[in-house]
Amino acid sequence: MFVLFAMWELIMIVHTMNVLSDAAKEGVRYAIVHGTGGLGGTANWDPIPTGCPYAGDNIKCRVWDYARFSLHDISAPSRFNIGVTYNTTPASRVRVDVSYQFVPYTALPLTPTLSASAEGRIVY
Repeated sequence: MFVLFAMWELIMIVHTMNVLSDAAKEGVRYAIVHGTGGLGGTANWDPIPTGCPYAGDNIKCRVWDYARFSLHDISAPSRFNIGVTYNTTPASRVRVDVSYQFVPYTALPLTPTLSASAEGRIVY
């Protein structure tokens, strides 16, 4: 039984890592597609997802919305962090860093901090 539960936790760590990586890529894609004009604040063409704790930042809301598929509680800012760095000039780079302190489903003494990042260039 121990091996079965340990495998389950390992599978969930890998799944969560994949979702965090894809969430960071989604944030970069969002910044690239919308350019420097729609990075901060709200925009009429792309409504903020309901319940987003980052209501003032479209990129963070996009990352948060995508990371909800990790099957974990990402509402605690102490365990789930999003960092976005970009310059508002055209042809600048944008970087999205996501980190999450993994909470195991079982009582295994394992709480790694999972991190993912993505980077891209804003073309206009």
